[in-house]
Amino acid sequence: MIGTEKDAGIRDDGVVSTGMNEKFRVPLPLGVLYWALAVVQLVAVCVVWHLVPDSIPAHWNAAGEIDRWGGRWELLIMPIFTVAFAVGMSFVVRRCTGRHVAMGSLLALCASLLCFAAIEAWWIVSVLA
Repeated sequence: MIGTEKDAGIRDDGVVSTGMNEKFRVPLPLGVLYWALAVVQLVAVCVVWHLVPDSIPAHWNAAGEIDRWGGRWELLIMPIFTVAFAVGMSFVVRRCTGRHVAMGSLLALCASLLCFAAIEAWWIVSVLA
């Protein structure tokens, strides 16, 4: 019997049910990678916090010149945004139906989190340079 979209959803054990007797389980390495990418920025900021000056570059113009300075607390904006994004998008992936859709969504989210981490790493390196 073919299920309907109404049957689709996620169970308490993390298995995504597509409503068609097909179940999608997030592979453990991908799940670990997803959450590691979300949290690594917070860890990086905590590690270098004592090295960061009170005033840091916060914005650069098109010529690469600093045109705004901010407090070191601004380094926390991107990590907090990234964790919030990861939490929110994890709910979206759980709502995906179909194995390929759910896996594609997870891979796209990991790529997004990797981009966020690269931006934060660049910012930290530029501040410490």
